[in-house]
Amino acid sequence: MPHEDLSSPPALTTESLAATGVGQGAFVGHLIHELRNLLAPMGNVTQLIRLRAAEDQRLMPATAMLERQIGSIGRLLEKLAAADHLLREDAVLRASPLDLRQLVADTIDANRQAFESRHRELLVTLPEMPVPIEGSASHLASVLRDLLDNALRFTREHGRIHVELRVEGPEASVRVRDDGRGIAPERLPLLFRPRFSASAPLPDDRSGLGLSLATAARVMALHGGRIEARSAGPGAGSEFVLRLSTSAGAPDLVASPGLAAPTGTCAHKRVLVVDDSEAMQDSLTHMLEELGQDVRSAFDGEEALRIARDWEPDLVLLDINLPKLNGYRVAQALRAQFPPARMAMVMMAGDELVDAVRRGAQAVGVDRCIDKMQAGALLPELLSGSRA
Repeated sequence: MPHEDLSSPPALTTESLAATGVGQGAFVGHLIHELRNLLAPMGNVTQLIRLRAAEDQRLMPATAMLERQIGSIGRLLEKLAAADHLLREDAVLRASPLDLRQLVADTIDANRQAFESRHRELLVTLPEMPVPIEGSASHLASVLRDLLDNALRFTREHGRIHVELRVEGPEASVRVRDDGRGIAPERLPLLFRPRFSASAPLPDDRSGLGLSLATAARVMALHGGRIEARSAGPGAGSEFVLRLSTSAGAPDLVASPGLAAPTGTCAHKRVLVVDDSEAMQDSLTHMLEELGQDVRSAFDGEEALRIARDWEPDLVLLDINLPKLNGYRVAQALRAQFPPARMAMVMMAGDELVDAVRRGAQAVGVDRCIDKMQAGALLPELLSGSRA
């Protein structure tokens, strides 16, 4: 099988991207933030329609289509945000002790339904023991998600995809193999180059900007690792391999605080929605009321503190970027007065849910951090797990 190590893909510098508009720092980040803020309430309304579709099945196909389209736009924005940060020459990642085995298992579980719904067989081989590494959990999980999505897209119906984690001496490898249409060996070097114009060559008619694999190569390089691509030729499948150095001993992981395990029911609760977007407030409020909850909302941090102290909600859904007091300061003030047993707090991140956001939320007593784009879909789970 032809093999080519593509751990150092060319043209991944700020200068090479300047002409395309990617890598423009604050402008790109602000644009992505605003687009996500527009999409998040649309996703909430889609979930509300899904609830009501139980009484009118004619709504289900349209609801599923909206979910797919909103999800696709959200994933594209994630790729643009990652590329804007990671493809800069001065990009850095904060590493923490991780169990690679657990990270791979969790990422696969989160994406398993997509394989089942599209009739692909997913085989998973993991070692019995933890695989300790140093790395960024969110970035490595994103790389693996992109490889799984790539395999899903280019494997025929009822095809087979195999994910395997191996430990080979001081190195761990994550292999994603498929039996799909494959890639011509001479096209392999193009896979890891970002594409920003219609005239750029597309390997084997694969569409898109080529950001996923370009950023994957960059993430692996920033971890001191590499990514390899292999192909047996057109129609014979392909394989991507992630290689990382293992660390000595078991990872010293600290379990992040979270809501109690879902009980499968949505008992009546008082829920405070804190967000400076009227659309986000309204969409979450309507869905919570549809689920039988008592809801109040606040536009800024100071208003949130007043309502929470007087009303004592069971659950607070808290945006990060708020007028007057940001979400971190609100959470810190509430946790000083209300222990987790009396009030659960969920922080909603409008931007990419990176490790730094999770650590900041944990430091001020937040029970869980979620991507704002997923708020509507996660509401039943959050209500089942919140503490009364």
